[in-house]
Amino acid sequence: MKHITGLRKYFYLARGLLNIDIFKLPVGFVWFMFRQMRHEKLTHLNGKTIVSTNFSPLPSKSYNSALRRFVQMSKGEFIPFSAYFAVTDRCPYDCWYCSNGGKTDKKDLSTEETKKIIKILQAVGVSCIGFSGGEPLEREDINELIKSVDARSYSILFTTGYGLTQEKAFELRNAGLQALVVSLDSHIKEEQNISKSNDKAYENAVNAVKCSVEAGIYTALNMVISKDMLYSDKKNEYLKFAGEIGVHELRILEPSPCGKLFSGEYEKFTEEDRMKIREFQYEVNKDPNLPKVMAYAHATSDGIFGCGAGIYHMHVTAKGEVTPCDLVQVAAGNLLKESFADIMKRMREFIPRPSEYCISKGVAEKANWNPSKGLPLKDYEKNKTLLNSLDYGRMPLMYAKLVKVTRLDVGGNGKMKIKNIYHFLSVLFVCACTGLNGWFFGQAGGNASAITGGISGVIAGYLFLYGYYKTNRIWKVRLAKATKLGGIYGAISGFLVYVPSFFVPNDLVHSSLLGMFIMAGIFIGWITGSILGNIFGRLLFRVRMEKEVKSNPAA
Repeated sequence: MKHITGLRKYFYLARGLLNIDIFKLPVGFVWFMFRQMRHEKLTHLNGKTIVSTNFSPLPSKSYNSALRRFVQMSKGEFIPFSAYFAVTDRCPYDCWYCSNGGKTDKKDLSTEETKKIIKILQAVGVSCIGFSGGEPLEREDINELIKSVDARSYSILFTTGYGLTQEKAFELRNAGLQALVVSLDSHIKEEQNISKSNDKAYENAVNAVKCSVEAGIYTALNMVISKDMLYSDKKNEYLKFAGEIGVHELRILEPSPCGKLFSGEYEKFTEEDRMKIREFQYEVNKDPNLPKVMAYAHATSDGIFGCGAGIYHMHVTAKGEVTPCDLVQVAAGNLLKESFADIMKRMREFIPRPSEYCISKGVAEKANWNPSKGLPLKDYEKNKTLLNSLDYGRMPLMYAKLVKVTRLDVGGNGKMKIKNIYHFLSVLFVCACTGLNGWFFGQAGGNASAITGGISGVIAGYLFLYGYYKTNRIWKVRLAKATKLGGIYGAISGFLVYVPSFFVPNDLVHSSLLGMFIMAGIFIGWITGSILGNIFGRLLFRVRMEKEVKSNPAA
């Protein structure tokens, strides 16, 4: 096993380009995904290149399946490429944040029923199947279930480590298991045991990691991070410990309002906290001597994947109910009672597109949940109303690149515009002013030309910034960015309007005044554009945002 960083990782990733389906995807999407690898650290194990537990290994049939899912999505056909299946609700632990809490009936499906669901998932092209729970190792037939997953899908198992022995680890590998994720919230024994409400939790987790690594399985840790861990040296100590016991990857999650925390009573993380987590990933993934970090604060940010619950990803409960995610316990149907197509059609009515935010928070805030009835919520009409009322924010960047849409703010109806008319008008205006300026320079002299240059810089800058506002919620970025954009665009406009001057037969063309006019145009454009960007960023955009939020909270 070895970790791969720097430029070398791109040579390994190039193997993924040797697939015909790559050429069926939008070039912008492929380039976007390739660029995201700068935040990743690869692992080479058993002849495969692994980006993280979120991606299929390269090369593999499951990777081919994932590519086909992306191709389908680019055409508007939505089938999740990953599905986590809680094969049991039974568990000997009692984690304080358990996403599977709220289950009242803990009887398992039969082996045949469970395998039927796995067969359905593979038949529709799901490229990653995760076995979760509860504690999946509580099922005596877990080896048989894993073995039923053929090479079209990548298999991963989530466990507390309870009951895993060296013999069992080899059995799992021989059954075809490709990755094993152990829940370890702290490298400190007492803290881990308290988190799991079990005196053997730490011992079982560490033993499971060692057994998995020895069996040659890609091994990761799941950590639900606390602010104490985040803002202290504990996270570095944890990572060092993980490396010492052979862990390949550390997955960092935050507490979420689901399961036992559905009431919303937990330590909440701000955007600043999430940025701190991202920075930790970026820094660690430069070091080939440490386990890689895969932080959901990074992966689910709107500049990457956003929240793909019900779109890229789905969850199946121990009773066969399909929900968008294990964090979003809102059922859309049962795979043992309805067809996959009918359930996905209902899911599209529930969730029209990926969200800028984790939608579990909105569900927890708005759902009227009766604890005695358990989870997931099964009233489909109420579920549709609930999910349609959520704020989905702006379009996550990966999705926008994949389906070629602008990142407009849309509400639950999922409507979006394909073109940004304001950017088109700004370019058209610059071209018109460029031609007009050439005529002015030849007919009326430099003064009229300078005026034309200044005006074009102002108006083109306005159109560009207004278009940027319409597609990117400019009030959410720093004011300096609006100022900078206005200045850059204004300077370019100021320069472009003087280009025809080089081709106008006029004595002024050969004079030193031409250079002065060009510099004046750039300077005027930069100043006016900067001022314009600052004013609009400070006043117009913020005022519009406040009005929209008040008039339409879901948009």
